[in-house]
Amino acid sequence: MAESSSAQEFEFRYCKIYPNDGRAPVAVGLDLIQYFVYSENVTSPFVAARMNIVDGGGLLNSVPVQGMERVEIALSTVIEDEPVIYNFKIFSIQGRYTQQNLQNYTIALISEEALVNEATRLNAPILGKGDSIVKKLLTEDITTSKEVYSETTMFETKMLPCRRRPFDIINSIATRSISSKATFTKEQIGENADGSAITENKIKGSAGFYFWENRRGYNFFSLDALSDVEGSTFAAPDLNAKSWGPYVEQIGNDEVADTQFAVLFSMFGSDMNILESLRKGKYSSKVALFNYSTGYYEEVTYTLKDAYDNMAHLGAQEKQNSLPALQGNLAEKHSRIITSFVDHETFFNGGDIASPEDQDGSQNPTTYGDWVKYFAAQSNTRYELMKQQQCTVVIPGNSLICAGDKVEIKLKNKQPNAYSETEPYDPESSGVYLVYEVVHNYSLLPPSSGNGSFTTTLNLVRDSYGVHGEESRYNDVFLS
Repeated sequence: MAESSSAQEFEFRYCKIYPNDGRAPVAVGLDLIQYFVYSENVTSPFVAARMNIVDGGGLLNSVPVQGMERVEIALSTVIEDEPVIYNFKIFSIQGRYTQQNLQNYTIALISEEALVNEATRLNAPILGKGDSIVKKLLTEDITTSKEVYSETTMFETKMLPCRRRPFDIINSIATRSISSKATFTKEQIGENADGSAITENKIKGSAGFYFWENRRGYNFFSLDALSDVEGSTFAAPDLNAKSWGPYVEQIGNDEVADTQFAVLFSMFGSDMNILESLRKGKYSSKVALFNYSTGYYEEVTYTLKDAYDNMAHLGAQEKQNSLPALQGNLAEKHSRIITSFVDHETFFNGGDIASPEDQDGSQNPTTYGDWVKYFAAQSNTRYELMKQQQCTVVIPGNSLICAGDKVEIKLKNKQPNAYSETEPYDPESSGVYLVYEVVHNYSLLPPSSGNGSFTTTLNLVRDSYGVHGEESRYNDVFLS
């Protein structure tokens, strides 16, 4: 598409529906399409879209649409030199009604792999490192031809799928995976009566991965890698993500220098909800484990304030934990209890079958066993911490932005004039965020020959306030 005078313009090239019986594709008239919406999310193993149709020509009868038809859509945007091509499968026709001899309905679209997953159940034992299992499930069971990007994980996992779907298995693995870049040490914290050392396990790194699909392919990466900033030890070389911005919110009558990188709208969700955080065990939680093979019961505790400094962070609060001092007494109590039924084999990484005898490790097979149990509570906290600050911005359409990318935003300061003159942009809400969800909105309202307005909505998250590398005003109110 040639350079446009508007950063939000796009051109709808074509939309084709491929019938399941092998007939030639049916072209959808561009005058029938009101809008097309495409979305990605770092918690979703598939991409999705929807297209609203106002049909006076009997499109559904001419195909006919029965589900599983392939849909190909081509769009031209200002941001890309070549047309953007989307391929989906139809899985639903929604909200169909007739008004003035016109049928109005929405065609719901989804990745083909999502449908394959729903029809696939696995029962064979699974063994290997998390990233290897993910690749195997995607290529051999889901049979995707898309690129798979992943971060190497530490430790092997073994499980019985129990006829679960591949994506459910991967999500289970994601919660207890930790990057191979994590480091483990033992620190002496005291002495026993006989003079022997009392040690405590320490870890640099945190459990918890996201598994998602975006336009570039499938992705399996730790939250630490996604929170990586320049110079971090948690960088993942295979992370196929980009950094964007800064996107700038207009201040007063001053126009943004580059309209393509303007913030058209911004809104913050709940920056803080102590009650919800306590219910979800964000600050402190306990995992109660019962080994149904041996009858052994164990409790593992996790506290955020003891681990915050050993994680990667996007905001300014790097050298402090993320719990306000006034809530410190609440963090000393376990606000969430997670109960888990396990078999001793689950926490054993030896080549042979684990024995239920104490001396060879059924209760505590290796250091690995302890860490895996610990990760169950840790990953829960890491996922919640990642949503510490949430922001939604609308920007001129950028079809290249994907879920899992990073975006820098500069939002105008809402403080009184005296302060905003010296600090025009808010130092606490501005900065780098993770793209949690991206929604590309292609609007053709009112219907035209194919030209319309294109905006991108970004749902952004990060685990601390402020601009990285700068001092946050919250520093003094957080525990050290």
